[in-house]
Amino acid sequence: MRKSVAINVIVILALVVVSVSFARIPIDLKSYDFAQESYLRALNSENPGVRTSAMLQIMKLRVQYPEENFKLFVTKIKKISNHDPYLNNRTYAYLANMFLECPHLATQINPKNFQDPDSFFNSLYTKVTENQLALQ
Repeated sequence: MRKSVAINVIVILALVVVSVSFARIPIDLKSYDFAQESYLRALNSENPGVRTSAMLQIMKLRVQYPEENFKLFVTKIKKISNHDPYLNNRTYAYLANMFLECPHLATQINPKNFQDPDSFFNSLYTKVTENQLALQ
């Protein structure tokens, strides 16, 4: 139990450090590789909150660096959307995949404006629903 908590704390600290380091542009490939490894590790965490936070941070990264390849994240997040034991994380992962694979969503709602994953994902759901209703 202590080992799991310690690992989660380390992953959260890595996420914070990586998020702060991405405040600068252009992208440093070494930092990006470290971020990618950290976020993938966080997506594999036993803690559902860590997985949720990682998804939000990945979407922030996507907005900041739209030219980067997010295929590894998309693959892992798709697995979460199908297999996560928590309904919220499955729903959030489904929305995160839509966000990562549909660049126009980033122009309509920016994850940087949200500190809390729940409020961001609720806003993203609303925007996706509005877009679908407009198509009908």
